Amino acid sequence: MKRAVILSFAAMLPLSACVTGIANLAPVTVMKGVTRQAKTCWFDQKDPRFADYRLQAELTSFSNRPRILVVPKGSRSALPVLIAQAEHRDGRTTFQSFGPLLDSPQGPSIAQELDAWANGSRTC
Repeated sequence: MKRAVILSFAAMLPLSACVTGIANLAPVTVMKGVTRQAKTCWFDQKDPRFADYRLQAELTSFSNRPRILVVPKGSRSALPVLIAQAEHRDGRTTFQSFGPLLDSPQGPSIAQELDAWANGSRTC
């Protein structure tokens, strides 16, 4: 049953996704850095691309797949418009981002920022 729910949710997301191999760091370490930079660069600095959204971090993960979600403000039941996560698979840590926000005109720059942060950049 749980698998069906996950597959159903995945079917609602657009096909845009970005998967990047990154340095051999623990997934939670990668996502702590991405979370810090997303909060600082997108939300604390009031980036207009994110004015209608809020950041939700889920760094404690029993599946060892820590992630961040960008969700619409004011709606607790709305689906995320952006998901970024890291996981250890096949002996290496990978970073992945996906969601409808990546299909927007701002999608390429958002994906580029996320990939840079996942690889250790601290630049906004």
